[in-house]
Amino acid sequence: MKPIVAILLGDPAGIGPELTAKTAASGELTDRCRPLVIGSRTVFEEICSSLSLDVPYTLFDGSRVPEENEILFADVPLAGADAVPFGTIGAVCGRQIAEQIDCAIALYERGLVNAVCFAPFTKASLKAYLGESIHGEMDYFTEKLHYTGPCCEINQLDGLYTTRVTSHIPLAEVAAAITEDAILTAVKLLWDTIVSAGNAAPRIAVAALNPHGGENGTCGREELDVVAPAIKKAGELGMPVSGPFPSDTIFVRAFSRKEFDGVVTLYHDQGQIAIKLLGFDRGVTIEGGLPCPITTPAHGSAMDIAGKGVADTGAFLHALDCAVSMAR
Repeated sequence: MKPIVAILLGDPAGIGPELTAKTAASGELTDRCRPLVIGSRTVFEEICSSLSLDVPYTLFDGSRVPEENEILFADVPLAGADAVPFGTIGAVCGRQIAEQIDCAIALYERGLVNAVCFAPFTKASLKAYLGESIHGEMDYFTEKLHYTGPCCEINQLDGLYTTRVTSHIPLAEVAAAITEDAILTAVKLLWDTIVSAGNAAPRIAVAALNPHGGENGTCGREELDVVAPAIKKAGELGMPVSGPFPSDTIFVRAFSRKEFDGVVTLYHDQGQIAIKLLGFDRGVTIEGGLPCPITTPAHGSAMDIAGKGVADTGAFLHALDCAVSMAR
């Protein structure tokens, strides 16, 4: 049977409810999985009405799982307001996001869902509700899952998976944060994610830090002293990876020549610029390393077009496909 996927409506003030409603009305949710939609029923009904969409569903009773070609809906009432205008950022939206996550993880831990695919959240609203100690949804997913191991966002575009050794830190701190252990952690996260999606022997490449790959030490020694030894160690641990390759050509080889299934970059923009330039409306983010398969579109909640009926469902469907593959 198809896997059961928790579909989170996402930020009620963003495009998430629209993305969910459109994919549900088109039949693409039930074509791919047995969906259990989680969010405010009022918000969902309002967006369906405004877009003239007919979405039959059954209210979730707390125990029964969806049958084939059925949508179950777990109502998470919008607390603290009767409605939220599109484009709103604040604690009301943050609470709705957090409560959707709470519900999804509780269902996962009870064995009632196999994976989670969430429509876009807004970090500022989540912080407004939970406080500045939570940097984003991954922190909150990790907390709710009681997970203490390594984790990192992984991006997927057109079959290529990418992750990074360092993430949301100043560029001036990147070189010092690149260690053999950090590289090995990123490689293992990427390796395990690609394997879980069905590729038993992924081809993974690691990017260099310096221009032209350091030019054998004349333009920086990180490749010789840190990156190459980490790549060698990864092979010894049963994860044969290649590199380091100059970052100005690694994505040419990955996308145009199809040489790699995954790329480990060393800092945030090294990979994100390439991925978003090539497929901003198709990219997927995976919460890599977590015990539950969790995916989302990479493009965000798009407050500027929320409620206008023009949101493209492409990346949301790719995120759902990825969650289904990992759930299987």
